[in-house]
Amino acid sequence: MIVTTFLKSLSRRKTLFSIGNENFLKKTFNTYDLISLGVGSTLGVGLYILPGSVVKNVTGPAIVFSFLIAAIISVLAGLCFAEFGAYSPSSGSIYSYCYATLGEFFAFIMGWNLLSQYIIGTASVVKALSIYIDSYMNNTIETHLREIYEIDVPYLSQYFDVLALLICILIAIALSFGLTESVLINNILTSVNVSLVLFFVIIGLPKINFSNWQLPPPSNISFNAGNGGFLPYGLTGVIQGAGVCFYGFIGFDSIATTGGEVKMPEKTFPIAIITTLAIVFAAYFSISTVLTLLVPYYLQDETAPLSYAFQYIGYNWAEWILNIGSLFGLCTALLGSFFPVSRILFAMSNDGLIFRSFSIINKKYNTPVIGTLCSGIITGIIAAIFDVDHLINLNSIGTLLSYTTIAICVIILRYAERYYDNISESNPLLIIEEKKILRQCELSYQRQKTNQIQINHTVSINVAIYCN
Repeated sequence: MIVTTFLKSLSRRKTLFSIGNENFLKKTFNTYDLISLGVGSTLGVGLYILPGSVVKNVTGPAIVFSFLIAAIISVLAGLCFAEFGAYSPSSGSIYSYCYATLGEFFAFIMGWNLLSQYIIGTASVVKALSIYIDSYMNNTIETHLREIYEIDVPYLSQYFDVLALLICILIAIALSFGLTESVLINNILTSVNVSLVLFFVIIGLPKINFSNWQLPPPSNISFNAGNGGFLPYGLTGVIQGAGVCFYGFIGFDSIATTGGEVKMPEKTFPIAIITTLAIVFAAYFSISTVLTLLVPYYLQDETAPLSYAFQYIGYNWAEWILNIGSLFGLCTALLGSFFPVSRILFAMSNDGLIFRSFSIINKKYNTPVIGTLCSGIITGIIAAIFDVDHLINLNSIGTLLSYTTIAICVIILRYAERYYDNISESNPLLIIEEKKILRQCELSYQRQKTNQIQINHTVSINVAIYCN
């Protein structure tokens, strides 16, 4: 009897109608706000680092096709988010949709997967921002913290990054007590970030050289540069590059966590998600095109490719503008990636799967203050202690798992007539979702095997917590 009751609780589901009517947050976001949030969350660290390493070691100039493949897969995932968000807006994102289609157990697993995904992503941005700020002060903060106590443990940072912890706490306070003001600041920072992309493209266009797409690899380099030309690493490199470039599109799903705070979600969600992905793809495509036409693929800088490109053509003044502007880009990515954490906590707490205190709404500010502050402290500690570079791969594989799950949820939803009476069983979009699952599985296969081991360990821990 006890076992039967337990098994029933694992498959316990909620209706999409009940999920859509559990929103107690203030309606703050409009279409422009959502687009700004999505673009800001996505065009972060990846924009300033990702193209250089991928071009040099994986794809060559053919990175433009890798970004195209990653964008198509992201659009398919975006359509799933848009459909759920328009029909039943919720702050829980994939967690809430899993609860309605797969049951409580899978929702619990996916909820913790989302939390780890957003926390690790935010911690990586905070760490990058901390290092960036400290570099302008001649690494004074790092030097003093190393003198106090230096850490020599694998996977941990070499010092306790107090600056990263303080940044997280400040962002958490801002989102807790000034959501409207934070949205305005995010919109401004996102505009600066997009303007930076236009600046790089416009300034670099007069100096492009199409012969850089036809160069053979030189014989005096110390690494394997492939066969040269536009496809130095072949089609295999393009496919592998798509798996890496997919990291550049992580973040747009943060739009789905605003379901409880969006005005007219049935109209706003589809427009915001598709427009966000279009802007992000245009940014990556244009940046990669100009970058590979300015600098030969085998001479790309892996740490700061955009700045190095300006150095290569002798535009040192433009390099300084780019470096200062990238600071705003990191701040935008930080705001966008931090926001969903407290909303996922709010949704899970509201369902009784974690502490109820995380779902308490402040009457004055209409925000989950406790959940936001706690998530800020936890993220700050992770950013201060861990070497986040070792966690980025886990973040990528967790995102692929999330996108595959949302596609499965859409298929289940289409077959369940009690949820969608107004949708035909022969809807051709079902084929699109099935193809998307195959594409996500293919990208997952491109990731390293160690990532699969890490995600298996994470899921195992979540199962143990749920059973206890």
